[in-house]
This record gives sequence, C-alpha cells and structure tokens, in this order.
Amino acid sequence: MSTSASDTKALFFGEFGVRFAPLDGSVLATPPGSLSAGSDVAAGVAFLELVGDRKVKLEAPPNAPVVFDREASAAAADTIPAALRVPLIKTADGSLSGIRSGGRSAILLDDGTERAYRLKGCGNYVDADGFRFEYPGFPTRDWMLWGEWHGTELRGCCWEHTALRELYMSRWIGELIEAEAKGLVGPVANLPIGLWVYEMPDGQPERGIKRCCGLFETLADKRLGHHLLPGLDLCITALLREHLTTSDDSLMQSVRARFDRRHFEQGDADTAAVRPTWAACCTGTSPATPTDFYCDRLPESTAGLVELADEFGVAPRWRELWRECIDVLANHLPLESHSPDTPAGSLLAAVHWRIGREAGRFKRLLRDHQISWGYFCDHDTIEPHCNAHPSNFVVLPVTPHRVPGSPLLGPVDFDLAYERTSFFSTIRESPLFGTFDQELFDAWLDSEDSELARALAGEAASTGLLGVSVHIEDECQQTIKWAMRDTLLAGYRSGYEKQDEPHPIPLHLEPAVEALIKLALILTAERQS
Repeated sequence: MSTSASDTKALFFGEFGVRFAPLDGSVLATPPGSLSAGSDVAAGVAFLELVGDRKVKLEAPPNAPVVFDREASAAAADTIPAALRVPLIKTADGSLSGIRSGGRSAILLDDGTERAYRLKGCGNYVDADGFRFEYPGFPTRDWMLWGEWHGTELRGCCWEHTALRELYMSRWIGELIEAEAKGLVGPVANLPIGLWVYEMPDGQPERGIKRCCGLFETLADKRLGHHLLPGLDLCITALLREHLTTSDDSLMQSVRARFDRRHFEQGDADTAAVRPTWAACCTGTSPATPTDFYCDRLPESTAGLVELADEFGVAPRWRELWRECIDVLANHLPLESHSPDTPAGSLLAAVHWRIGREAGRFKRLLRDHQISWGYFCDHDTIEPHCNAHPSNFVVLPVTPHRVPGSPLLGPVDFDLAYERTSFFSTIRESPLFGTFDQELFDAWLDSEDSELARALAGEAASTGLLGVSVHIEDECQQTIKWAMRDTLLAGYRSGYEKQDEPHPIPLHLEPAVEALIKLALILTAERQS
C-alpha cells in the first residue's frame, strides 16, 4: 500500500488550517555547540523568585539556566531556513497558511523543500472550536490559584529560558538515542533550529519577560495520546464488532479468565466489572500484575468493514485510504502462528505491546542519564507539572522509505526537562530550598515514571490528555480495551527494565501494523490536540 505524499502529510500532521502574519523581532540560530548545560544554580533560583515577585505565571524548571553562546548563534545565522527568517504570528486572516498544532503552536510546511517546521509559541489559535485558549496572539488572563488571584498568566508563546532549554535538551536527548538506543527508540521528532524573539508593539517585554517561539524541523504532529490510542480503541469495535455482544459472551469470558484476579471490582469475579488497567495495576497497596495478551487469539476480521465507513464517521476525504488499509488487513487477519514457538495472538495486542516497549525503553534512557522529562513543582506545591504523558510522543509517518520494524513513536516537548547536575529544590518550605536535594530529585523521577505508566494504562487526569478518551458503553469492548492496555503496560515495563524482546513482530506483518496505524489515525482525523 503506497499512500500519496499529500495524504501522508495530512494523516500524520493534520489539516486544520491557521494563518500567519509577519511580526517584528529577531531570529536566533542555535547550531550544535551554541547551547550548553548551565551550572549557575543561583541564577535559576533567582529567576524563580523573580517571576514570583512580579506576579507572573511562568514555568520555572528546577535547574540552572541553559548557557547560550550568542556569538556562535550570530555566526550561524545563515543556517536558518529561508522560510523561518521572518518571525510569524498566528492571525485570523494572515497571508501565509499552516496547520494548527495544539493551542499556541503551528506547523509551517515548506513546499520548496518538502520539510515541515514546528513553531512552538507563535500565538494562540482563534477560539472558533471552543479551544480553551482565546485569540489573539499573546493574551493575558488572571492567574487564579485555589480560588485566589495570584497574578497574571501570559499565554501563546514560549519564553527565552524555556525555548533555549527545549532546543538544548532536544539535541542532547537525540544524541543519547542515537548513541544508545537507535532502532529501539524513535528519534526526537522536533529537531532544533533556533528561536524567534518577538518585539512587542510597545517595545517593552511583558513584565520584563521576552516572548519567544521555538523553531524546529518536525517529523510528525499526530500524538499517541490524542490520536493513536483513541483510534486503536475504535479499531477494537471495527475489527471485533461481530463478537462484541453480551448475548454471546464467549469472547469476553475467555479474556476475563486471563486477567489477574485483582483486576476485578469487589464481588463475584465471574460477574464483577473489570477495573481499568491504570486503577488495577498502578494504584492501591496490592496492584494487579498487567496481563500480556500478545499470544491470545482474538477473532479480528475486516469482513464488511469497507461498507461501514459512514457508521464509523470516516470523512469522504479518507474513504479511499480506508479501503486500502482494510484490503491490507484482510490479507493478514486473523493472524496465523508466527512460528511454532510463538503462537499468533492479535494484531491489536501486537501493536499495543510495541507501543509500550518503545515508551518504556525511552523512559529508561532518561532515567539512566538522570534526566526528568519535566516533573516538578514551582508555584504550586500541590499540582506539579508533568511532561511525561502519551501525547508527548508523536506517531512517526508511515512512508515508502520507512524501514520495516523501525520505531513507531518519536518523543517531543522538552521545554521543562532538566537533569541532576544542577538541580535545586523549589519547595520553599524545605530547608533545602534553592540547593541540591537528592531525595526530592529521586522522588520526582519516581513520580514521573509512575505518571507515564498510569497515563499509558488509560488514566486521563493530566492536562496534557484533556478530552482524549473514547467513550465506550459496551462492556465487552471495554473489557478488550483494558486487555490491550494491560498488554501495553506489560510492554512498557518490559522496555523499562531493558528485557530482551519476547515478542518480535515478524517483518511480514509490518504492512498490517502500518495499515492498523493508518486506520486508527483515520478514525481520529478530526481530533485536535
């Protein structure tokens, strides 16, 4: 199956348009060597105090500021792609077009080079679809903390300290993947280029804070949390619909029989509801062990699915690709045995396992190098930031040039990432405030590991996962969903522990894996992250 370049771009980047207009400002390159880890912890503490004193809500990671060599930046000015040499801001009717990416960012496609650039912090999107951040550009709003006014919140942009941090950490983490986990973990999907520093109309930064936009070449924009996992939930209905009935519960009973007994609500284990994977396996004093359903046979079938495009809400724009994906899947489903030693299970389980393995392996790479993706408290000690969630993995494009068996996911969003060397406590009530606190650093890394596992297992409490869940009423479908999330969590833990891969997917199944991913993204094509 060969998807056109335009369809691939639309499927893996989206199609919800935005408009740009030029805005005065400076353009700064960040070539290799221009950014380095800082050691001035006092400067990091001073910045945290500064934003507090000025009553402005800005994220302040618990690390010394990144060091920026401006001479090296100036010398590399010509490395900035031509499409990015003038700062842009999202407007209602600008002369340039792009693709929406979240609330404050956008994708700019360069038709001349066929490259895509992510502009992180180029102004808020027009609130035409009820999105939570209003237009225009860089609004301010009251910062309320537990019902009380606490200051002013600036929206729509990055700031110099977070933009530089993301550019630095993205390059460093990308180098770690290349050196230690290439082929096991996908590449960092936002490749650093530089930043725009906007010049505001009155010539003055808001409360002394520069408004910036991080510039990246990007590999994709559809997210694991917002698009792929909800799409796979819908694929359960699509591929198993003839067996998702409570009147003929043989499928549900066979799956229920495999769960850890602690996976059930109180009562008779034969009839009690199956608890969600995150609640059963990631909480409580005696959590259930996630069950690996990789080898369990599920009666997956595409019979009659082409004709059900309307029922599944497939837009006319995607009908041809929908049909092509189903044709590919029809050649592989139901799965036969991979080998005499590894009986076939289901394609759904195989893809969930692989997602979990990749996520776990990447999280372990960060842990091994004492890097936090961004779990910490700054202004509110009760509600921490946490950048470790499924929507900070993008789904890498399936193209004719993709190497079969290569990773499916690419990690992104390192503007709040920090490392151990110059870490300091941000807890003002602690006697170690402003100094290194090993116990706090370890506790926050432990919490981050746990939060990512819970989110992958189906919890959607993170603000980065607002609105991602697919509402499922059918009990059998819900049971299969938690079986798949158990498999994903088992894969995550296997990857995190760096275990040998027990379930290598045969290369002859790669076309089916790719078709299932495309089918899932078609089913969530109208979703906005």
